[in-house]
Amino acid sequence: QRRRGRELAHQPPGDAEAWMAAEFLADDEPLSLAVEDAEVAAVLGRALATLPPTTRRALEAAYIRELPQAEVAQTLLISEAALRVRLHRGKHALRQALTGTLRDEAVAAGLALPEASGWQTTRVWCPWCGRHHLEWQVDQASGWFGFRCEGKCTPDIRHIGAGALPDGLTSPKSILAQLCLRLGGDYRQALSTGRGVCPKCGRAVRVWQMQEGDHRVTPLGAHGIVLVCEVCSTFDGASPWHLTLDTAEALRFWRRHPRMRALPTRAVERDGRPALLTGFESIDASERLRIISARDTYELLHVTGDER
Repeated sequence: QRRRGRELAHQPPGDAEAWMAAEFLADDEPLSLAVEDAEVAAVLGRALATLPPTTRRALEAAYIRELPQAEVAQTLLISEAALRVRLHRGKHALRQALTGTLRDEAVAAGLALPEASGWQTTRVWCPWCGRHHLEWQVDQASGWFGFRCEGKCTPDIRHIGAGALPDGLTSPKSILAQLCLRLGGDYRQALSTGRGVCPKCGRAVRVWQMQEGDHRVTPLGAHGIVLVCEVCSTFDGASPWHLTLDTAEALRFWRRHPRMRALPTRAVERDGRPALLTGFESIDASERLRIISARDTYELLHVTGDER
């Protein structure tokens, strides 16, 4: 955010086009998951290589090395006005490269939204299994998106997350993280009040929890939340795994450990209350996140492993 502020300060008055990479890398949601810098740098490096040498040097000096425009102009032996024109044209050429021949790589790295309506593989690891990447689908016409594991590690759950595209975000991780934060609040409020809202038609829906012995609509455990709209027949629900992922603590852990997997759900007791123990573990390290939630409301009772 600080880097973006400095970059925008370098823009000439009236220049409405912010630098493309700064726009894509801005972390609009404090708890959202930013794209890995190495992936972004690799794609931007290939895009910059398509530009004329002088234009590339101007962009790198102004936006990567963060030099003042007066110093950049002096180094390139041009006026500041000429530099502003060169930067403007360079950003336009960079945008064309990222949305042209390099579009597939830019989409995979989270630098652009996919135009195709089919499922496309991202570089985001599935938080459930940690073995496969997530696929996502974006319907540009309706502004709707969805995520699923490409390895179908949870065959009974078609989507890990789905919703309306948020404004200003293009990174798959950031979009999914923002959705998880919103769903976490919505689901827990529905559990506490006994009423939810249909994501399709907006009408009030009945809410109940899966109990031990009930027919399991997911393979993730015998507990969870279920919402069914009796008007449009839309089904919604969340397993304990998803209700754990839909927390700031889990999203912070996922940001530090991009490749993680869910731990089994266990019934426990905390402070005399029936509770559930869920969490995640890193595949590349020994760290674990354990979350104990109230059995009836999924209120967070205890968290270990959430380093801030």
